Amino acid sequence: EDDGALCAATTLRSLQLAKQSFVGDAGGAGMVGVEPTGASGSGSAVVLDAFFHLLKSPNVKLRFEGMELLSIAAQNHQLLAPVIRRCLETLEASELSFDDDPALLQPERRLKSSCGRILCNIVLSPLPAEQAEQVLLLLDRFSAHLTLAKHLRLCDGRDVPGSIEAVKTLRRMAVGPYVSIHGTGINRAVTQTVSAWLRRRVGDELFEALIDSEPVMDELALNVASVLLEKERVKDDAEAKADDEAEAEARARAAVEAANRAPTPPPAPVASTTPTRSEVLTDDDVGAGAGGAR
Repeated sequence: EDDGALCAATTLRSLQLAKQSFVGDAGGAGMVGVEPTGASGSGSAVVLDAFFHLLKSPNVKLRFEGMELLSIAAQNHQLLAPVIRRCLETLEASELSFDDDPALLQPERRLKSSCGRILCNIVLSPLPAEQAEQVLLLLDRFSAHLTLAKHLRLCDGRDVPGSIEAVKTLRRMAVGPYVSIHGTGINRAVTQTVSAWLRRRVGDELFEALIDSEPVMDELALNVASVLLEKERVKDDAEAKADDEAEAEARARAAVEAANRAPTPPPAPVASTTPTRSEVLTDDDVGAGAGGAR
């Protein structure tokens, strides 16, 4: 089954690359996305489902083909937004508890890592300026730079090339693609959002070194990745502490509310200070007692 799927995926990717080469040789943009057959809605969904299914395979070759095909599919304007959105949703999905079986965590992390690599491929691809701006606007809409920081954490210690790609992607989002080459009017508000965030995270000196570097050296990218990861850990510690404090406060508040809701016990009966008939001897009782004694 894997062999058949791998053969089909490899063939499709080869055909797409050949078509791109043909268009490029003919003077076109050289970017030809996958064209789904059938109705645009149903056809697109089927294509994306099939490609994303490859990312879940334990076979590394199938996952690679899935990443490549989805990166190519994103060059189709109908599929660009769905691919980006689905990758971001996968990365943002809550991970299983670390207490669970590592064998269950591994497939999920592989899927997340693959989606992060696809996003990097899309941003770093040499797209025409108009399409590159569309990618940038989509990523800004979903605050993708924050999601890429999560992808960077997945790469930490396990995927050095992935870490380098993630930093280069953040740089591209911060400066805007092709600005220096083509002088295009990339939406500066979009790039300023990412650049301001990146500057706050890594500091002025490292930020300026990253922005001024073209191409970005691997050592510099890894330094940036290291600082970003440390900031993420500090943020996590602060958030965890805040969560613990909020939970403790909620428990205390719940205890007070529970105490306030508890029914008030009825008052204990008060013992009477007035003696009863059996406790008091009247004159008649005394007389009757005396007569009986006689």
